[in-house]
Amino acid sequence: LAAVVVYCCGCGLLFFWAIYVAPSHFSEPGFQMRWKFLFIKYRPDVWWWPMAFLAKNVALNICFVVSPEPLIQIYLLLSVSAMYIASVVVFLPYQSR
Repeated sequence: LAAVVVYCCGCGLLFFWAIYVAPSHFSEPGFQMRWKFLFIKYRPDVWWWPMAFLAKNVALNICFVVSPEPLIQIYLLLSVSAMYIASVVVFLPYQSR
């Protein structure tokens, strides 16, 4: 149990830390090489978007834990997805090719 908590929470906190310090450290080549996978898909002015993406993924998984009722789970999943899609439309975080 402890290993699962350390793995899940530790990785999440590490990613959130990397996203939080990215604006001040992204000019360093070592930081870019190590954390580029978090930022490569997004525009530079929305450097914080990976936090929203990770939060969406956590929220989608929590929907299954909150209620054992399948209909409520579906409503929760649709609500989280709709909020994420609305925020994508507002912020347009993805780079165009």
